[in-house]
Amino acid sequence: MEHSMEHSREHPKLEQPKKKPHPAKAARARNPGLREIIGSVRKNEKFGAYDRVVAVCMMLVCVLCIGMLGVLEKNLPRPTEAKRQSFGQETEAGKTGRDKAAEAPKEKALDTGGTEKMAVLQLVVREPEYLTLEEDKAALSHCLRLHIPSNADPEEIRLFQSEDGRSVQLEMPQMGQVYFYNYSMVGHCSQITGMSYAGVGRTGVLEIQNNGVYVPRVSIEKSFLYLDFVKPKDYYDQIVLVDPGKGGEDSGTTVELLGKTYQEKEINYAIAKRIQALGEKALGGSKNGRISNWMEDAEEAGKKKTGFYLSRLGDDTKTEKQRLAYAKKLGAAIILSVHCNSTSTGRISGINGASVLYKQNDKTGRAEIFARNCLDALVEKLDCADKGLVMGAADSLVSASKLPLVKVKVGFMTNEMELKKLVTKEYQNKAAEALYDAVLKTLDSLEKMGK
Repeated sequence: MEHSMEHSREHPKLEQPKKKPHPAKAARARNPGLREIIGSVRKNEKFGAYDRVVAVCMMLVCVLCIGMLGVLEKNLPRPTEAKRQSFGQETEAGKTGRDKAAEAPKEKALDTGGTEKMAVLQLVVREPEYLTLEEDKAALSHCLRLHIPSNADPEEIRLFQSEDGRSVQLEMPQMGQVYFYNYSMVGHCSQITGMSYAGVGRTGVLEIQNNGVYVPRVSIEKSFLYLDFVKPKDYYDQIVLVDPGKGGEDSGTTVELLGKTYQEKEINYAIAKRIQALGEKALGGSKNGRISNWMEDAEEAGKKKTGFYLSRLGDDTKTEKQRLAYAKKLGAAIILSVHCNSTSTGRISGINGASVLYKQNDKTGRAEIFARNCLDALVEKLDCADKGLVMGAADSLVSASKLPLVKVKVGFMTNEMELKKLVTKEYQNKAAEALYDAVLKTLDSLEKMGK
């Protein structure tokens, strides 16, 4: 036992290996930062004069930085309402347009006579420094406001609308492509989904895409042009949907005569297009693009405004459901569907004349009045045979419509003599004039019935 105790006393004591400090902690120990210095102050630890100087300097720098940030926040220019709201909801296409416009060098001489296009969405929201707050508010009450340079004549500006009513083109002679770099545009732009700009010679062309069908309205005050877009039902007193039958894959009756092929859809569209043109002419004829045609003060006081819209454009394919839905969206009062007739077998025969289908279970009697007006007008104007009014219960379009709708059969394509007339512009114009007069007469009758 004694030996073992001695042995234990003589046995060397094992020393534990020292732990290496974490590299980050070691670095902080060599170069103490503000946190470590302040921490040591709180613990009343001793540190040298150099450490005290570093701590004071770092705290002063922090205080100065915070103060400068506050000053900058107060003095930085804040976006006005004109900039925040001038382009409300921007589409993905709009965002792409902004990126392209931002990349375009502003100092570049763009008035080169070419048709180089550029997106101008970003330019619309550019901050106009010379505007007062009151002018900003006035501008934001309009969809878009453009500045007219002093050397420009407003009467030379032209505004054209697309056939579908979903876009407009503004042509500004003597303004060139650099116009949008020198003059700002502001407005709420709520009906605009995109804009693009091109230059043709010294004429600037602004194309505006809308999010629906609208009627453009223009007003000029001082040196500003204000552009707004109004829904058709809020502008016109009454709206007529002219439906060119068939279209697209559905050619309708097809007849070959004297080596030529004639399709019903083409004749239907030609007549319907002419009816729409007559309606536009009655409103002053805006096709020449004159700004005065789009201004409210150019309209005659008390004159009824009737808008004529087509259910399809060109050779589009439209289902009956789509045609009726479009009439409802427009707020149409009546629907005029233009067609041609044929024999059930499609063979050439001596049967000829005009007929009109209508909804016989219309308790108001409005559809029958409409049908009678159309048939009488066609027979008188075209000097054709009267094939009478036809109950349209078996016709899906006629029976499905909740509005007064008539399906006019202008003539028989399976009659050689009548087909020769139907394919001529003169005969098509006569048919269009007859149906246009019948529409106006019907609208007048329906208004009286409503009272």
